[in-house]
Amino acid sequence: MPEEYEQGRLPRLAQCFFKAHILNFFVFVVITLIIGGAATWGYQKEGHFFVGLHGHYEEVSKRIFQFSEIHGTYSIITILITLAGTMLHRKSNSLRIKLSWKEWASASTVPLFWFLIFITLRFIAKL
Repeated sequence: MPEEYEQGRLPRLAQCFFKAHILNFFVFVVITLIIGGAATWGYQKEGHFFVGLHGHYEEVSKRIFQFSEIHGTYSIITILITLAGTMLHRKSNSLRIKLSWKEWASASTVPLFWFLIFITLRFIAKL
């Protein structure tokens, strides 16, 4: 029984990371559209911060720019973890995701946390 349990833990962890990545990707897209771009494609010049999207740049506060940098980095990390997990479990019979609602909620808390931080920073920046 312990061997079966250990064999099942890694695929379940990979499934959690996969779900977290999917949610984080959609949150990243929504935030990028809300603020007019991402710091990944933006720049800073003379104390002004700009996020970029398809060659168009929007000036944002320093906090929003920093948040966008962190979220962009986090997104790249989750992509890499997901790709690594997919490659490691490629030999498994199925990549179908079978998670309970508790595991789904656990996997979704990180992107939700970043989204709430963004909303809070956006609100503070408007004050």
